Amino acid sequence: MSAQHAALFATPQPATLAGQINWVTQAHTVVPFFACSAQTQQQALRYIGTTLSAIRRVAETENSPIRQYFLKMRRIPSLDCIFIADSRPVLTQWGLSNTTSDLLAAYDDGQPGKIRKTLFPFPPRFAAAALAGAALGLACGCLLLRSMPEQNFCGKKNGIPEKIWKTHDLSLIKGCWLRISNLNTRNLTTQKVTKVAKWSFCFDDSGTNGTQELHYDDGQACIGPMHTHFENGTLVVEAERCPFPSTNNRFVATTYRCTQQPDGLVSCPGTTTDPSVPWAQRQGTAEGTFQRLGQ
Repeated sequence: MSAQHAALFATPQPATLAGQINWVTQAHTVVPFFACSAQTQQQALRYIGTTLSAIRRVAETENSPIRQYFLKMRRIPSLDCIFIADSRPVLTQWGLSNTTSDLLAAYDDGQPGKIRKTLFPFPPRFAAAALAGAALGLACGCLLLRSMPEQNFCGKKNGIPEKIWKTHDLSLIKGCWLRISNLNTRNLTTQKVTKVAKWSFCFDDSGTNGTQELHYDDGQACIGPMHTHFENGTLVVEAERCPFPSTNNRFVATTYRCTQQPDGLVSCPGTTTDPSVPWAQRQGTAEGTFQRLGQ
């Protein structure tokens, strides 16, 4: 049994309001995942991937409930469900039955499990308290296959150089920017709001062209081209339509007007410019904050 492996999972507890859940962990300081720098986020995801890979190997070799429920246990609705608690990653909303995405699968190390020979080839016994919830029992029954090194997480936010706005040098915006706020889109026909798991701008070396990429919680994804130019101190990002290959839907063409905030992040409110959208519906989108991924 490993306290370090189990500590990756916040403990679900019934909330005061019926049907709601509190996710609890013991920590002095808790920081949201997207409040950390891009480098810190990648460190946290690698740590999570290493931990979950060790648990998966147990699931592959043990004839126990962990084999049956691991894939569901690993699922979280979005990366917003990750927190840094006392410098260690913690998952919330894990194992929800209505979650179809498997965002953390990409960080699995892919190494196969090894079948261990024992005198008594019986499945491991789990405490009755852990079995009170199948998913919770999996978290508490994580077997330590190797020790996990301590890592310090959460440094400064990964800002975008102020020089971009002073010199209007588009080459300085190259690389990818990650949207960290207002991760929702609304269908203009049905008015249905959909949660976006990952929303990014990626610019080429010249900074004048790039792609907008959206990955939704329901598994849909789109990639569309975009172009940039400066208007005084504002970076204008003109994103073309972003089609979803599996459906006839698309994220409409949108123009974002980006300005730098004091903390080095960038605010990019958008306005729909798609000719297919009636003028009465061409309202501005919610302001989105972007941070730059590590170079």
